[in-house]
Amino acid sequence: MPLCLADDKTCVILAGDHLQMTQTVHSKEARALGFDMSLTERLDHVYSSVQYSEMVSPVIRLRTNYRNHSDITQFLSSTLYNSQLISVSDQSTVPDLPAMNFYTVHGCEVQDNDSTSFYNMAEVEELVTRVTELYSHWPVQYWGTTRDILVTAAYSDQASAVFLEEYECYVQ
Repeated sequence: MPLCLADDKTCVILAGDHLQMTQTVHSKEARALGFDMSLTERLDHVYSSVQYSEMVSPVIRLRTNYRNHSDITQFLSSTLYNSQLISVSDQSTVPDLPAMNFYTVHGCEVQDNDSTSFYNMAEVEELVTRVTELYSHWPVQYWGTTRDILVTAAYSDQASAVFLEEYECYVQ
């Protein structure tokens, strides 16, 4: 909407990373209109095309990562960023607890009749198992006594299912 107010004297700066997690668009009409690709991603495609290769690109890519553990930055760099990210983080690793883990589950997204959201119970159960495991083996000497764990989910029903499943584990 703000772009609709732009005129020929307007300077617009968009910040974002089109290689990060994107929305899943289920609507055939929205996909046909190109709404399954973010504005940042669409602009990156336009300005990376041949017609703009001779001019100075208006795209600036930041390559230094200050936040993530260096193992995470290295993984992201090699899988998404053509090995161009640099990590300057000095986060230490907790013994016997790697900076990142990958787990796979077999399941499918389900949509309830009265909802616009989705959930995958196989993912929910695995996530609750891993969060419970982390909570039970919390490295107090490294992270302190406050056991705050943030779990994010792409869909509200997935987040609700995680909360309900985790609540059931602690109630029993």
